[in-house]
Amino acid sequence: MRTFQLMHQRWIEEHLNQRKGERKRRLKDGHNHAEKEMLRSIWWPSFGHFLHLHPEYEMTDFMGNRRYLDLAYIRGPVKIAIEVDGYGAHVKDLSRRQFCDQWVRQMHLINSGWIVVRIGFDDIKERPQLWQQLFQQMIGRLFGDPERQLSEADCVEREVVKLALRSGQSIKLKEVRQLFHCGRHYARNLMRSLQNKQWFLPDEGGEQRVHSWKLNLDYKNFSL
Repeated sequence: MRTFQLMHQRWIEEHLNQRKGERKRRLKDGHNHAEKEMLRSIWWPSFGHFLHLHPEYEMTDFMGNRRYLDLAYIRGPVKIAIEVDGYGAHVKDLSRRQFCDQWVRQMHLINSGWIVVRIGFDDIKERPQLWQQLFQQMIGRLFGDPERQLSEADCVEREVVKLALRSGQSIKLKEVRQLFHCGRHYARNLMRSLQNKQWFLPDEGGEQRVHSWKLNLDYKNFSL
């Protein structure tokens, strides 16, 4: 689980670096044991990465109030809200109105085009393999790719290559950041790694700082 710990920490730091004010405070305080345990026991064994996943994702409801989702998976037009629900204390601490408002909030998400997934914390501890299968089936049905079978590096590399093939030209650092919703440091390290593997060649920039890259079509057969 050391790999998970390191990648989870890096993922959280990337999102913290992109946030300010209340959004940053909410991530520091709101991403707690339940959400992390879900990622450790279910998400990481299923996919081996956190691509397209956002912790404590801010959205505005139909009343104009700011709400936060435990986790949001956003990939192209698909938006999946993932909520981790405890049993007992969570319900006991709610008033009747707050209890009912949960379902109003859920309907607002559905009406706004979100797929809503709610996971009981007991299932995270007792039936993680069931939920691994359910998530793999859902992602496979929505996107039709064997994402769960790819290592994190393979999956990331394939997405960058697909981006370059779609564009038909050199790709810039900001395009990589937009693709993965990641920070500058992560995106540059990724492209440096792909350049070291000779998958990509530097296209623009000086010797010390490359600004864009092109596929090295003479080196590898990119049949993805």
